[in-house]
Amino acid sequence: MDVEKAIQSLIEGDIRAQKRADLADQRADLADRRADERAQRAAERADRADKRMDKLDKQIQAMANVVRVGIKLVREERKKSAEEWKKQKEENKELNFKINALIESQDRADERTRKFGEKFDRWLDELRKRRTNGRG
Repeated sequence: MDVEKAIQSLIEGDIRAQKRADLADQRADLADRRADERAQRAAERADRADKRMDKLDKQIQAMANVVRVGIKLVREERKKSAEEWKKQKEENKELNFKINALIESQDRADERTRKFGEKFDRWLDELRKRRTNGRG
């Protein structure tokens, strides 16, 4: 009987070991499925992130193109502005020359008017002195 009990005990131990092994296999299968699901979700997230990065790259490229065009426009505008500045400077030189000529002309006219006024005053003084009717 001891042999039978020992065999029975061995069989029961083997059955328990088989159940534990089956449970371990089930847990391993569940862990594998969960790991696969996690890997699938991670791959999906990575795909979405790649799409967002592609979209962002396109936006950055478009913005870079806008900046390039803007820089070109600013350079052209600066060049035009510099040319206009030079043109305005030349016009200002001409205008300043004309204004200075006008000032000089006015100064000469003022001087002639002053001299004429002095002559006129002397002439009037002479006229006032001669009113004696020839009787001196």
